[in-house]
Formats: sequence, structure tokens, C-alpha cells
Amino acid sequence: MSAPAQTLVFVPLREEMGHIDAIAQQKGYQHTRGIFDPREPDHTYWYLRPNRQRATVTFKVLGDMGNVRTAAFVAAACQSVMPEVVLMAGLAGSLDPEKARLGDVFVIDMAKTIYADKIKAIDLVREAFVPPGSVPVGGLGATGKTLLDERKRVMGDANALRYRRDVVRSPGGAMWAAIYVNGLTSRDPLVLEGVTAHHLAGLNPAEQARCLNPDPKIRNCVPLVSEMVIDSQEFIDFLQERNAREDIGWYANGTSQEDRDRNPWTKGDVPIVDMESYGFFKLVEALASVAPAMRAFAIRGVSDLAAGKATLDKASKQEIRAIAARNAAVVTFDLLRAIDNSELSGRRP
Repeated sequence: MSAPAQTLVFVPLREEMGHIDAIAQQKGYQHTRGIFDPREPDHTYWYLRPNRQRATVTFKVLGDMGNVRTAAFVAAACQSVMPEVVLMAGLAGSLDPEKARLGDVFVIDMAKTIYADKIKAIDLVREAFVPPGSVPVGGLGATGKTLLDERKRVMGDANALRYRRDVVRSPGGAMWAAIYVNGLTSRDPLVLEGVTAHHLAGLNPAEQARCLNPDPKIRNCVPLVSEMVIDSQEFIDFLQERNAREDIGWYANGTSQEDRDRNPWTKGDVPIVDMESYGFFKLVEALASVAPAMRAFAIRGVSDLAAGKATLDKASKQEIRAIAARNAAVVTFDLLRAIDNSELSGRRP
């Protein structure tokens, strides 16, 4: 199998591109301009492969976060050249510190999203707010009123948010991601930087114990993708409940086929959250009809615990973000090597 004709890697923020360049130099990649300029949005590198021609990989910096921006940016980048491989490398927050620890890296091939798609006035005669966990299957109370989780309340008691769910997959990506992650055990382990007490000196002992991770892992998962930066345990609990309960939600309780079609979902944990993967895979899904062989992955390094994010960033002086970005960069280059060596196709070059 020949090397990919074109490989694009999208990076949300410029600070993350700086870590990409540092790892690129360690791996022997050469910047085509001879020097890395952090102000530039695009960076193309040459790399040499034994007994084969020189290949290239281009990194494109989005400059901001968000699913809409990501989908539009990736679409524009693919307009002039249809790449064989597209990656999204960046950071993520942990929604479950037991399953996604600081510094861990996740290789992703699909994404879920839960978002508010309507704000509606409450009819107090027919609808009522109740505490979390009190909404029954079907949503109706003993009095016949529709019961609404009070965490959906917005602007006092008069209005509520209606939430919608969706899931998107990279065509064939699950198999490739599994082959890659499983294959890590058959060769020398990647060197990822751990999170130690040195990085957490600004936190109290209890928080330090919760955040320590001297031995980061590489895993596959399905992230929950948000349009907002999440820094609230109450909102994390809200999202996790909506992930686990398929009966919750306006469209899930709808009686029409149209309602059911608008509520696609899949069971399974969502250990991390980011702000780009859904838009990225949605665009890849749309391109599948014209580029069925395109391989797409997202690589996310865990940089915070979603709840207490601002406190952790300040206490660690952004060191945890740097560790997560570097670890994501290491895995990104290793995944590129695996693709180039045809490991993911089951064939040798």
C-alpha cells in the first residue's frame, strides 16, 4: 500500500500547534519553510520513510473552538484536495475521573452530542419542574402534568430548554481505531508525560490525589461533544444522565417516526468532552459519498476534569494543558506512522 496522497491534521488552537512542532522535530519531521512560525495557520512537514519517497503531512490551525467552525474549516480545507487521511488533534475534559485521567489520550472514531435546540415558555397548568431524578419514563406525573427536570430551567420559572441528542460515526473508523489501540501492546510503549505532585502543588491534598496520573494511557472512546466550555459538576451529572437514559427527551418520547428519526443514539459511556469532534465527524460523514476511503480520527489529550477546570488551570500554571497537548501530539504522530506503514489496513507496504 502506498503512502496517503494527502494527509491533513486539524488543530483547534495555536498553543497546541506549538507542542505539535516540538514533537515533529523529535520525530525527524522537517518543516517545509525551514522554521516554525506560531503565527502561521498552516504548517507542512516532510518526513523520510526507509526505501520510499519523501511524504508530507499538513497541519491546519482552526484558531478557535466549536463544532460549526470546525465543520466549515475542514470543508474548506478539503475543497481543493480530497485527503485520504484527516485527523483532529487537541484537548478534552474528563467527565469521569475514574475512566479518563489527566494526561490520558483517546483515539476517537465517533462522537455524541447533547444540546439545547429550543427555549420554550412553560404552561404551568400542564407542566411542572421537579428535582433531578424525579422524571419518570414518559415524563408524566400522577396528576397528568408533564414533569420537567428543574436543571432545564432558564430565566426563572417561566422558561425551559429542550434538549436534543445526536451521534455521528467515522465510516469504518471503529475497526481502524481498535486495530491501532490494540496494536500498541505489540511494540515499545509510547512515552507519555505523567501528571505528578510537582504539577499539582497549588492544589489541596484531596484534589492532588484526585488528579494524579503518573502513567497515562491510550484508549479508544466515544466523547460527548459540547458547544460550551464545561466547568460545572451539576451540568456534567445532567449530561451523563441524558447519555444513559434513552427514554429522556422530547424526541425520544415522540410518537411519530420523524421524532424517532431525530433521536439517534447509542449506548455506552462518555468519559470525555470536547468542542470539535462532532462537527469534524459530521463533515466527514457528509463527504463519505465522494470519499468513501477517507480515514478520520480525533486524538484528544485530557487537560482538565471539566468541573473545577479554571481552578486546575490556575493552580498548575497551565502545565496540565501543556502535558495533555504534548501527549496528544505524541499519539498523533504515532498514529500517522501506523497509517503510513499500512498497519490499519492489515497489509504491509
